[in-house]
Amino acid sequence: MFAGPAGVLAEPSTGKGAIALAAGTIASIVGVGMAYRLWYERKPQAQEVVAKLPPVLPQLSWHKFYFDELYDAILVRPTLALARAARRVVEPRIFDGPVRGVAQLFADISIDFRGVETGLIRDYATGMLVFAGVFVFFIVWVIAR
Repeated sequence: MFAGPAGVLAEPSTGKGAIALAAGTIASIVGVGMAYRLWYERKPQAQEVVAKLPPVLPQLSWHKFYFDELYDAILVRPTLALARAARRVVEPRIFDGPVRGVAQLFADISIDFRGVETGLIRDYATGMLVFAGVFVFFIVWVIAR
């Protein structure tokens, strides 16, 4: 229970729920009975039922009430059109620009480091030793403060 503007709210009645439950149960039982009679007892024959219906209902049923076509027209095509537009407009301007910029930055940095890259292990070991010394000096300097 939550308090509303007029005080504590009352619990909703179960009368409407009981009516809805009874109506749903009765409709289900009637549907099962009709399906049993139509499909197992073959009374009436399916052709007789179809002949009595308006011609548009069997046509709709044969085409699954055009659900797939409506789904395609309402959801799939607009989504694909939006995705194509995003690929043409949003992706090159928003996503590709920064990614290409970062890639170009690293390409430029790699050009600068090509002169340092000798392929000799002693040069790399010396570099690691120098940077380890700088790291230790920096840590000692930070801790000493």
